Amino acid sequence: MRSEKLLLFLLPFIFFTITSCSSDSGDSPTKPNPVQPEVINPANQKLVSILYPKSMDIGYSRDPQTYEYDDLKRVNKISFTGWVYGVTYINDNLIEIDMLDDPIAGFKQNSKRSLHLQNGNITLMVNSSFDVVESTKEVRSSSKDSVLFKYTNNYLTRLEYYGSSNNGKNYRLNRQVDYKIENGNVTQMKETGYSGEVVEVNYTYDNSPYINMGDMIYETPFFYAFNYGMDIVVKDRIGKKSTNNVIKIDNIYKNYLPQPTAFNSITLKRNLDEFGRLAEILMSGTTITEVNSTNFKKFTDVKMSFIYK
Repeated sequence: MRSEKLLLFLLPFIFFTITSCSSDSGDSPTKPNPVQPEVINPANQKLVSILYPKSMDIGYSRDPQTYEYDDLKRVNKISFTGWVYGVTYINDNLIEIDMLDDPIAGFKQNSKRSLHLQNGNITLMVNSSFDVVESTKEVRSSSKDSVLFKYTNNYLTRLEYYGSSNNGKNYRLNRQVDYKIENGNVTQMKETGYSGEVVEVNYTYDNSPYINMGDMIYETPFFYAFNYGMDIVVKDRIGKKSTNNVIKIDNIYKNYLPQPTAFNSITLKRNLDEFGRLAEILMSGTTITEVNSTNFKKFTDVKMSFIYK
């Protein structure tokens, strides 16, 4: 009897102890599951944007570009600073690039670039454009021009730029670009204007295999071949690429500067990402503001970036 009374006396204490232990066990922190690193398959990624070099210390710059793709993984839309272009692949011999939108208030810009190809290479580009006043629907600033692409042994060796003042009825040669090829590399570019303006650019190369898109930066042979902002569409359609990579650019201006601040010399460095893709190009060098000037202004490691998603 005494033992039963003692047990009844101890029950509340035993219950309290069990409850406390259970409560303490429930409040103990649980270890979080480790965060798994994101698995990136580069085969499923595309180039979605290019950020061009931009600095007050260089002669000019381009705005960032973004790209969209169709089901065949071809670029079908290019956007930059309010301008939007649609790319249509008509057939193997024709690509059309149409302006879809523009940021100009009061006017609607209309532009079509037709790229004509043979054996996969662009041989002719025709650009037609006109502006429409939105309030009156009046057509203004109608123009048409063209570029001939000429090849030797499948290397691009000449560009001829023609302009028309009567909407394509007659053309005049405005500018010509000639390339010198040595050992599979473009070692010199010479640009001659209608009025005798001459720019000569000499290129130095490394001994490494060509890096894809490694020449899409200012003043390279590719840049002179197509500086309309549509590089991503053109880059694989203008013949053989150089064997190696441009690492130094030296400009010689015979009698004029193409812009108030012009590149004098440039050195290039390229960095790859963990998947071996081009991640950035770094530009260093000097600029000038007068022909034959020795008053150089330096710039260092101005960056061009390639974004993949």
